[in-house]
This record gives sequence, structure tokens and C-alpha cells, in this order.
Amino acid sequence: MPTPNPQTLQTVPLPLPGARVEETYTLLRELGQGSFSVVFEAEQELLHRRVALKILRPEVVLIPGIADRFIREAQLSGALSSRHTATLYEIGLYQPRDDAQGLPFIAMELLQGETLNDLLERRGRLPREEALPLLNQLLASLSEAHTRGIVHRDIKPENIFLAQHGDERVVKVLDFGIAKAVSG
Repeated sequence: MPTPNPQTLQTVPLPLPGARVEETYTLLRELGQGSFSVVFEAEQELLHRRVALKILRPEVVLIPGIADRFIREAQLSGALSSRHTATLYEIGLYQPRDDAQGLPFIAMELLQGETLNDLLERRGRLPREEALPLLNQLLASLSEAHTRGIVHRDIKPENIFLAQHGDERVVKVLDFGIAKAVSG
């Protein structure tokens, strides 16, 4: 994705719940915000599937390198298949108008649960018998990434999601935004 010239381009506004993105997704509600993006719950209409749609913010899309970094996150995450890495479905561009810079987006699995940060804030230090299985799942994701030459570089409790699948708690690693592909 080429870096646009900030003096000549404007961006489209961030879509709001109810908006359609790429004629594929309908935004249902905002789930959260980060420094560079907003995450929405959306419905992937043809599959009747709920997804998380992460959309780059309009105010940062024109900053050189940010869109490239966002796309790189999608490409690196999409190369991983571990059960313990959030599954990526698609990358695209929200561009309802041709006269303005669109907003890149990532569609990924919608997770139910909480971050490790939320759990630690609520309960404090975890007992070893609870922490070790979570650590093993985290390491399974990182091991696959490292085998493929990808270093996450931002592992922290906020990027470790504890997804509920029935009675099972499954660790999902999020946000490969500053990951780095290394060789050798």
C-alpha cells in the first residue's frame, strides 16, 4: 500500500454502527479503541457470522508508515494457524468515496471472554496451577510464530485474550502490530 501525500488527500470518516463495510460487513457495536484503530463487532452477512472488524483511525491513516504497519500486522497474523493466535479472515479497505483515502480494516474472529490484564486487575496474582496452563498456550502461539520467523515484540497482558469456548478457557494472542519478520 503506497504512502499517501497528507497535503493532497483527506480520509473518509470512521464508520459508525449500522454502516456497511465493503458490502460484506454490517457494523453492530464498538468493542474498543486503541491508539491507531477501533474494533467493532460486525456481522459478515453472507455467512451470518459475527466477526471483530479492526479499522484504522482516519486521523492516523495518512501518517507515513502506519497503513503499511497495519497491513503487515494482518499479513503476519494471517500466516499463523495456531489455535492460540486470533484467527484472521480478511484484510480490506473501507472506501465509500473515491475522492478520499480509505481506511484499511482487518476482519478476525470475534472472541468472548477477557484479556489477561482484565483478569489480573480483578483477581490479582494467579495461582501457579492456573497460570501454567495459560502460559503453555501462550507459548504454543509464540512457538509457531517464531518457527515462521515472526517475533511479536509486544507481549503484554492486554494482548493476551482468554477466550471462553464452552467450559474451556483458550489463550488467544492478539495484536501483531509491531511484530517483525526476521530471517535466519
